[in-house]
Amino acid sequence: MQCKHETEEALLNNRVRTLIGNQSVTEFARVLGLNHESVRRYIRRKTSPPAVFLLRIAERMEVDGTWLLTGISSDDRMNLRNVHTSLLIEEINRRSEVFLEIVRQMNPEKAMDISRSALVCAALDLQPSVTNAAQQRSSLDAHEKTRAG
Repeated sequence: MQCKHETEEALLNNRVRTLIGNQSVTEFARVLGLNHESVRRYIRRKTSPPAVFLLRIAERMEVDGTWLLTGISSDDRMNLRNVHTSLLIEEINRRSEVFLEIVRQMNPEKAMDISRSALVCAALDLQPSVTNAAQQRSSLDAHEKTRAG
């Protein structure tokens, strides 16, 4: 059974072989400006390629270095970012709905106080920390007890 490192190295090797295509290792080494025996050792996986070798491939073959190392293209990375952003938006919407439901169930005066605080924070572009939120809740509870008492 291959370990993860061996598998990743094999996949990297496959990407390099893809770039070599139909040309000989000697021709590929010439394009890279490297010794063909060194390139042959990397291709046969006798030794691990140094970073300089991988950088030279990315530059000379005009390929994305991240793709060469990981197999993930810049388009794939952008798609992953878009999916991540969509998931974040869905989570924000879900939490907003939960928050609104909690506010609807509150004492109307307390709900107004929380709404005012939220509007002030939004207007000032502030994001209160968890500690500040806890302090605000405490203050609101104390304020409500004072009004009730």
